[in-house]
Amino acid sequence: MDFINSVFTPDLFNVTSNGHHIFINSKDGDKNCLILKIIEDTIKIVELQKCNITGTLSLSLVEKLATIMPNIRYISLSDVSLITTNCGDRDGHKIVIDLATLKILTKGMSWYNSLGYYSPDFREEQRRNSEILRMSFEDVIQLCTIKKIDEFKRYNTVERLQKSLESLERRKILTNGEDEKIKFRILDLRSYIRNYPDYLSFSIKQIEEKNEMLIVEAKRLFPIDTSINIKEYVIKMLELINNRFDSSDELSCERYAFISNLFQVISSVLYYDTTLLLTKEINKPPVGGKSKKHKKTKSKKRRKTKSKKRFFTNYKRKK
Repeated sequence: MDFINSVFTPDLFNVTSNGHHIFINSKDGDKNCLILKIIEDTIKIVELQKCNITGTLSLSLVEKLATIMPNIRYISLSDVSLITTNCGDRDGHKIVIDLATLKILTKGMSWYNSLGYYSPDFREEQRRNSEILRMSFEDVIQLCTIKKIDEFKRYNTVERLQKSLESLERRKILTNGEDEKIKFRILDLRSYIRNYPDYLSFSIKQIEEKNEMLIVEAKRLFPIDTSINIKEYVIKMLELINNRFDSSDELSCERYAFISNLFQVISSVLYYDTTLLLTKEINKPPVGGKSKKHKKTKSKKRRKTKSKKRFFTNYKRKK
């Protein structure tokens, strides 16, 4: 704790621990600025929030801590970085912007990547995303449409629908048929299975129309040529809102909502798996004069990347 208190000083922070977890919160509130977990030679950032200092400064303090702790060689974290706007959605929740998607579309890498935090697939992410960034705005939306349809077909086969139906019918028995939501869902599934070709055709049409509306909304809210590449498009789009998300007038809120939705759609085809830990190696003299090989985090979702590769290849063939 001495090392931690020397960085997160008692005049600004309260530091407590519970087993492997270290909780760091500001003196002026109960909100956690950071939750850290030290595992062998790694500091894992479990949570990073703004408190009395910015997230950037909090991260730099963790890096400072890592340099003075003799056994620490790495810092790892998950990228859940968001920009919270002053606007609300229809449900009353604040509209948020995915910062990782914004940075990848404009800079080619996420904010954490730019600070030296990488996933095991970083080079492949760079290569694949550079191909997407050269595509036009409209072609990227088309790519998202094809992927969405591909996923829908894969996860909504007759066999899968039948299994879902059987599972719900068992739940209906356990609840004595009193759950109205289960009853209506069972009726829907029976209809989907009985009229599967129509159900599939209708669902695909809905996906296509929804993504076509993105292009229509883009032209309405932002006077930008949608035939330019997606990187240039997003840069111009951000320039029209002064690269800020702190307004609250009606037009700004409508634009923020569109950008939030757009990034959510486009993130499905970008190569950036937020379930993978990002790791940074700390530059300091190695213990005992021996260098240590770069630590790699095991990927639990290789199938996701392979699926995107196959899908992207199929898209280019269709073109």
